[in-house]
Amino acid sequence: MSTRKQKSQNNYCRPNLWGMIRDIGVASLNKGQFPLALFGTIIIILMLKLSSDDASKLIFKIVTLFKSMHLVGWILSFVFVIGWYMNTRKLRRLHTSEMRRIAQEKKKLQEILIGKKLKTSN
Repeated sequence: MSTRKQKSQNNYCRPNLWGMIRDIGVASLNKGQFPLALFGTIIIILMLKLSSDDASKLIFKIVTLFKSMHLVGWILSFVFVIGWYMNTRKLRRLHTSEMRRIAQEKKKLQEILIGKKLKTSN
């Protein structure tokens, strides 16, 4: 017999920061967004580590790059990547729904040919 304590059904887990970070990491791994989440986390950590003088210099440099149009290409490429990602996600969903529809149609035709109900594989 196990020596562990039996947990009751009414056990409430308090939300905490590390649990939230873990859940976000697992969700980003499942959705294929881990590199983006990792990049964002690194940027946030670097910004938090900057002193106020360095942060103001960085912001001033970014504004200067906007004025000289050097940063516009980078921003446009980022926007195009976001657009590509959203389009790919939409196409993946359309493909999945179409495959499900075709599978249901195939199953109905097989049932008509066999003359009895087929078992589901789910």
